[in-house]
Amino acid sequence: MTSTTDESATEVRPDRGTVLFTGFPGFLGRRLVRRFHARRPGLSWVFLVEERLRERAEADLAAIGEELPSFAGRWETAPGDVTDPRLGWSGDRWAELAGRVTEVWHLAAVYDLAVPEQIARRVNVDGTRHVLDFCAGCALLRRLCYVSTCYVSGDHVGRWTEDDLEMGQGFKNHYEATKHAAEVEVRERWDEIPTVIFRPAVVVGDSRTGETDKYDGPYYFIRLMMRMPRLLPMTGIGRGEVRFNMVPVDFVVEAMAEIASRDGVEGKAFQLADPGALRVRDLLALISRTLGKPEPPFPSRPPSSKAPSRWARSAARWASPARRSATRTTTSATTSRTPSTPSKAPASSAPRPRGTSPSSSTTFDGIRTRSSWSAARSSRGLPGGVAEAPGRNLGIRSP
Repeated sequence: MTSTTDESATEVRPDRGTVLFTGFPGFLGRRLVRRFHARRPGLSWVFLVEERLRERAEADLAAIGEELPSFAGRWETAPGDVTDPRLGWSGDRWAELAGRVTEVWHLAAVYDLAVPEQIARRVNVDGTRHVLDFCAGCALLRRLCYVSTCYVSGDHVGRWTEDDLEMGQGFKNHYEATKHAAEVEVRERWDEIPTVIFRPAVVVGDSRTGETDKYDGPYYFIRLMMRMPRLLPMTGIGRGEVRFNMVPVDFVVEAMAEIASRDGVEGKAFQLADPGALRVRDLLALISRTLGKPEPPFPSRPPSSKAPSRWARSAARWASPARRSATRTTTSATTSRTPSTPSKAPASSAPRPRGTSPSSSTTFDGIRTRSSWSAARSSRGLPGGVAEAPGRNLGIRSP
């Protein structure tokens, strides 16, 4: 639908248009589609999916249509391949989509930390370049939403802001290195292609239901500790002072949907991270206590006044013996500092920003702790409340 005002006859109204979406079906993508459609129900959707995933993708999209009737009939799949310069489409298909796509969401990437370099480069770097080339050919394009990662920071030590990218850092794996290289390509072209960059930290399960289908990252620790003999403590490696930054999937989705619904965010990056991430030693100690096991031995240190974060308490609850007996268990817990807005949070071991606001105290497994929510605001000047997640429970569902 074109505008009926005195604007150009080819300009599409913001509440109309066509979204090209890559990375579906995926842990983040399925939720993001639901949330973004709820905010902008007039959009149509084209999903670039691998042929091998087409049946699954269409089943998931049909399920979304049953849940949200306004979504039904507003989507189509376009089987393709981001590693192909033409995205796996014929010339006619490319031209047809380039003539009507108004927004692009690029989530497709290889997230495996052990991925071989060649595969990571083909998907994460070359694939992003091919999507950028498509965006450059879209006559009606309003915006590209590109999902990067906080870990483009690599092994950088110290504060890392949304403006930082080239800081002489090294990388611990090919995932970090190729996501960094991809973001470099995006930034080199955002004068040509209006782009907003999202940098989530490690994404874990839903804060209310605990739902997840992505059992990597911190879940490896939990599963390992669940399998260990009850009286055998997990070995503490190092001092355990490193902070492990994680955020619940619903916070990330709400932040992306909110930011992408605003004007004037092009040419900016937003780090979606926890400004009060737990230290590894505190996380492992919490899970060990919940399992009734000895805490991992770490070098002595001054007592920490920081209560375990919401996601970590729920991770420990997920690992409890009572929960393990259930086939589909959702759990919840409280937090001391959980992200409430897109913030300039550190991507790795950077100092924690100031600015938290207390809320009510809550009880978890007989332990009374003070809950609080970060009041940190994005350095981009977005008002308080952008993508704000209310004080609700984080949970991680058992497999």
